[in-house]
Amino acid sequence: MTLQINKFYFLIYFINSINKVRLIILLLFLINTSAYSQSKLNWKLKLNEDKNKILVAAHRGDWKNFPENSIEGVKSCIDRGVDIIEIDVHKTKDGHFILMHDESVRRTTNGRKRVSKYLLKDIINLHLKNMNGEITNYTVPTLESVLLVAKDKVIINIDKSAGYFNELLKIIDELNCGSNVILKGTGPANFFYNLSKIDTTETLFMPILNGRRNDIDTFAMKSEAPLIEVLIKSDTEFVCKRDVLDRIKNYKCKIWFNALFNSISGGHSERDGAIDSWNWFIEHDAKVIQTDYPFELIQYLSDLNLHEIPKGFEKVSLLNLPLKKSEVLKDSSIIKNILDYSDSIPINFKGTQNKIKNEKSKEILKKKNTKLVKYYLVKKKDTIDKILLKNNISLKRFISLNPKINPKKKPKIGMKIRIK
Repeated sequence: MTLQINKFYFLIYFINSINKVRLIILLLFLINTSAYSQSKLNWKLKLNEDKNKILVAAHRGDWKNFPENSIEGVKSCIDRGVDIIEIDVHKTKDGHFILMHDESVRRTTNGRKRVSKYLLKDIINLHLKNMNGEITNYTVPTLESVLLVAKDKVIINIDKSAGYFNELLKIIDELNCGSNVILKGTGPANFFYNLSKIDTTETLFMPILNGRRNDIDTFAMKSEAPLIEVLIKSDTEFVCKRDVLDRIKNYKCKIWFNALFNSISGGHSERDGAIDSWNWFIEHDAKVIQTDYPFELIQYLSDLNLHEIPKGFEKVSLLNLPLKKSEVLKDSSIIKNILDYSDSIPINFKGTQNKIKNEKSKEILKKKNTKLVKYYLVKKKDTIDKILLKNNISLKRFISLNPKINPKKKPKIGMKIRIK
């Protein structure tokens, strides 16, 4: 009888042990799955992770070092921590999407015809040109190849996607990469509202709006779009007013601005002065700035604490930008950047050399003086006479080091008095 009871208790103990092991395994699995899902980059995280940070969108990828709309240009942006990469798509004769800005391949490849006249097997063998018009070894990529490279690493904004939403969503769904994709176009507010409610791919649908329209804030409310792209011809348009910007923000909608051309940047194109351009967009609540200088913009924003320094990011000089002399003279962050990251000053900035040299001299002197400066913390029974005696300094020297302190008054406890 005792043996049977012992066997019974052993069996219960054994079952409980198995259940505990199963529970531990299940918990570990859930923790790992949660950590993995949180580590995956997606547009919701990017838009909401830090309200004060601004996202950088690279126009056609890293086209200064690689051909525009190339897979290599996309990889370069990923490696250097760009938040969003804007690409353009066109459709081939047999219905496939490839990366190309123009309707014709003539400007950017060694081909001559319109994209719509090529079969996929032929167009992907064309060689891309670099920014100088020279033919490279890089070839025309398919949309699928770029989405796979970008998946979970960077947000892809597909331009020229209007009219192709249904076809593009099929590709996005097959690759399971909707949380990394922005599709954009025009239409009424309810079109974007309904689209976001019925879509199952987690794609972000971004309306493109004219800054002149006087219902842009109402549109943001009705569409419930988390992000809108605003095109402005003048910086006096409706969307530029502070009360309008505040209302858009209250509707939990963020703004994508373009710093590319005056016709869409309200006369604040980065081509005419990058820092002035970017500062204007920062002051007008930009969440995303699309730029042709993505790495310099990351550098500038991180210097202002408006962007995290990406892992592995190599700091760059802002002197590579189109800058006005006035921008260099009035902006201390540029002076600091020049001092930190630039070996020389270009000829066209000779007028600012004295300013920069003076700043450099001040910085060197400041570092030198920092080592020599010494302070004394006032204690409970200290008087000025006792402090002078303790630190072996004359009254005249004390006054010259501490011009704002009255030597006739008793110093407050904890006050810092310079003694060297």
